[in-house]
Amino acid sequence: MQRSTCSRPSRSASRGFLIAHGWRLRRTHNLSLLLDEAVVFLPDLEGYRNLCQEASAFYVEERYPLSSQAPSRSELEPLFQQAQALIALLQSPSSTGR
Repeated sequence: MQRSTCSRPSRSASRGFLIAHGWRLRRTHNLSLLLDEAVVFLPDLEGYRNLCQEASAFYVEERYPLSSQAPSRSELEPLFQQAQALIALLQSPSSTGR
């Protein structure tokens, strides 16, 4: 399991959620910034702050590696599960107004 397994899908779902709420697309890989914008529309997303911070850090580490030691699957599994829950919440009909 790669670190990007948590960050890429979460970023895409966050951007889609924000665009559905009239947000003007801007380029960022920082999930925390996207979360800051999204909690305005869905305050329950605040519970995913830690996930967004860790996933954003993974992106930076993956993009600009300083060490060769990747996190183990057991370290990534809880974040992956949180990312799946975040994506499900962002894509739920009640959160997008569908």
